[in-house]
Amino acid sequence: SAPNSRPIDFEMKKENGEQQFYHYASSVKPARVIFTDSKPEIELGLQSGQFWRKFEVYEGDKKLPIKLVSYDTVKDYAYIRFSVSNGTKAVKIVSSTHFNNKEEKYDYTLMEFAQPIYNSADKFKT
Repeated sequence: SAPNSRPIDFEMKKENGEQQFYHYASSVKPARVIFTDSKPEIELGLQSGQFWRKFEVYEGDKKLPIKLVSYDTVKDYAYIRFSVSNGTKAVKIVSSTHFNNKEEKYDYTLMEFAQPIYNSADKFKT
């Protein structure tokens, strides 16, 4: 794991505030916050990497660029990273999955962090 990082717990929620089960079950907990020279990055592991067709992350209405950091072919885990602004408490995920010849679309999943994200280890309660 990156030395300059901290684990961060999160929830995955539907629009009504209930748990979005598939996203929660399919993500590696905890995620990680990685401190950089510019903005904090979130690293999230997705299980069943091959089933995800679309995975977009938004901060407000702004679509965030996503980097695929690594892919574990044995476990079928994909690790992605995206930068967020300081103070971010949640991001919205727009995604779709495809298995058994069936596509499932998820237009709204809120990834809610246990605490606001800052680009500084000092601001992190661990």
